[in-house]
Amino acid sequence: MWLVAKLDPIKYIFEKLVLFGRIARWQVLVSEYDIVYVSKKSIKRSAIADFLTDRATEDYEPVSFDFPDEDLMAILHIEKDDPNEPNPWKMYFDGASNALGHGIGTVLVSPNEKYYPATARLNFNCTNNMVEYEALLMGLQAAIEMKVRTIEVYGDSALVICQMKEIYEVSIHCLYVEEEVDGKPWYHDIMQYIRHQAYPENATDNDKWTLRRLATGFFLSGEVLYKRCQDQVLLRCVDATEANKIMEEVHEGTCGAHFNGHMLARQIMRAGYYWLTLESNCINFVRRCHKCQIYADRIHAPLAPLHVFTAPWPFSMWGMDVIGLITPKASNGHRFILVAIDYFTK
Repeated sequence: MWLVAKLDPIKYIFEKLVLFGRIARWQVLVSEYDIVYVSKKSIKRSAIADFLTDRATEDYEPVSFDFPDEDLMAILHIEKDDPNEPNPWKMYFDGASNALGHGIGTVLVSPNEKYYPATARLNFNCTNNMVEYEALLMGLQAAIEMKVRTIEVYGDSALVICQMKEIYEVSIHCLYVEEEVDGKPWYHDIMQYIRHQAYPENATDNDKWTLRRLATGFFLSGEVLYKRCQDQVLLRCVDATEANKIMEEVHEGTCGAHFNGHMLARQIMRAGYYWLTLESNCINFVRRCHKCQIYADRIHAPLAPLHVFTAPWPFSMWGMDVIGLITPKASNGHRFILVAIDYFTK
């Protein structure tokens, strides 16, 4: 024991390359201090639960699972007082959007504490704010169908609630264009601002601020407007008529491979074209494609249509292929094979 006591435990451990039996060596080194190593035994979960139950503090408060821990805000819609309905209805709405899908839900609570839940799944691509709007609209529509006169609306979306209470002023200028008005393209206001620093008529201060922010991402060269990407690549802005032609040509043209909606949008941007609703238009275009619906299950079909070469008379068109280099050489010393065929007679 005297030799063990004189050893430096840290130096002894780190000088040994073999690490087997470390627990036994540590036990010998610390035996001088009456420290005994005891292996840990398994503990059942019930024993831990009983231990925590016996020693629970008096100021413990159970967790409430009635509603998620979120900041709730409320709107109060009052259309007309009804003496038969002294207390207002209550509505709770929420939405969720992720890679697996988009869903909305709402619950209507009557004055006599009856619950009327409703859920729906959205079949179009949308953001988190969009699903909140859809959930609110679905709940209000259900309340109108039930002839509710007074209702309190609760939700966790500050954007939706504050906009409905007219605290926020939201502009959607040139952010989502369904169709072009008065024959002008969607980029008409942006082009006019870049060229003449002019705003459209009856534009509010928020519209002007939004237009100035959008204009920073575009570049005007003569009569052509370009969209400036993050990598400083310029994409030509096109109107609705040109956009339909581009989608048709890229999707099912001579070099088209009938891509899906997202791939079609990337191919169009790679070709150098851009418009605001590019991705949503491509997705809707692919959904309406007749060939994509018929041949969607044929995964072994070629990506591009095959074009057959025809010849009007014999020997007017030839095809030739070269096979080689042949190693080792043939018996007659040849190293290449030339194959020629006539397209008319085969």
